[in-house]
Amino acid sequence: MSRIITCAIHKGGSGKTTAAYHLARRSAERGWRTLIVDLDGQGNASVVAAGVGPGSGLDSSGSLRAADLFDEEEGRGKPILSSHAPGLFLLPADMRLLDVERLPFEAMGTFRTRLQEVSKGFDATIIDTPPTMGMAMLAPMLASDCAFAPVVPDGFGFAGAMSIVERVSDIKSSQNPDLQFLGLLVNRWSKRDRDQNKVVAEFEAELGAFLIPHKIPHSTAISALSHTRQPVWHRAKSGSTREVGKVVRAAMDWVLDAASIGPAAALAGAR
Repeated sequence: MSRIITCAIHKGGSGKTTAAYHLARRSAERGWRTLIVDLDGQGNASVVAAGVGPGSGLDSSGSLRAADLFDEEEGRGKPILSSHAPGLFLLPADMRLLDVERLPFEAMGTFRTRLQEVSKGFDATIIDTPPTMGMAMLAPMLASDCAFAPVVPDGFGFAGAMSIVERVSDIKSSQNPDLQFLGLLVNRWSKRDRDQNKVVAEFEAELGAFLIPHKIPHSTAISALSHTRQPVWHRAKSGSTREVGKVVRAAMDWVLDAASIGPAAALAGAR
């Protein structure tokens, strides 16, 4: 199996980086050689995975970077950076990602070719994208086998969910017929929040076929990722953290399994 999975939603605060990083760590824990590509100019996934970020001296490290994939020659022959976790590697963000939106349309084809070349050395490639509907989100959609979207069940979440479902459908029908949408992952959910539960009910009524059958709870243990740099299930000390860890790990396993066997089969098995 060699699969490219994009985590994307054009809405900030949805927990994209957290979902992408947990997915990459779970993939590596399975023994899969895993690459995480950080296309978000903020570089949060790069900081969590390897302690590096935009402007942090990556030029001197000599490693391949995510922005290099938009250029036919840039970075060729450079090594891929190891993360602090066994089996997990990184194409980090750098400041050049801020200029990606100015590139010509043809750069998306270059990105697709180069990403597919790089991903051949890995069992799974996980892409974290910026929260904007620009080239840094569209290019990986054109190159990926699968995509999923974390959505927060708040007042703006439903509109964002509808938009990403429509965008993926457009891309699949016109530019990447092999793209499989794995689904919407409800994230930062508080089960006692009536307003959130109303939105979840709206999701289930209108977008039920696209919902991943797991909900990620709102938890300070998950929010601590930027400090711990470990998945929430790693050495969980309290009972509540262990329970959250089980939920997150189950959701990540579902996504990885769906990416391996196809979303239709995964959804059928979940019902």
